[in-house]
Amino acid sequence: MTLRRTEFNDLILFQNIYNLYLNEMSIYKKYNVLDEEGYYNLNMVNYYFSDREHYFAYIIYFEEKIVGFVTLSKYPNTIKESDYCLQDIYVLPFARKNKIGSKCLKKIFDEYKGRYYFV
Repeated sequence: MTLRRTEFNDLILFQNIYNLYLNEMSIYKKYNVLDEEGYYNLNMVNYYFSDREHYFAYIIYFEEKIVGFVTLSKYPNTIKESDYCLQDIYVLPFARKNKIGSKCLKKIFDEYKGRYYFV
């Protein structure tokens, strides 16, 4: 399992993966409604590409295939008592049996030391 921080040219890729995540989460969040083009609200994605000092998005790879993403934000874009906020972690269903989410979080926590707030 490897992580790669997104670059500006990853915007469309990230939007597509994020849309898959929102689709799966739509059973829990009633405000997830499709737009005229069949996408969920992807406004949050823009922060990971416009404010790279405070917002971090990573693509997750397993066996050289894209299997998900993880996002986090840095204070001051989280609560005062924390350094970071783990925003989202998503692993495609077929890849979940490989404990990729746990491995991914370990790498994130090792790289970004501090106090965490979880959404």
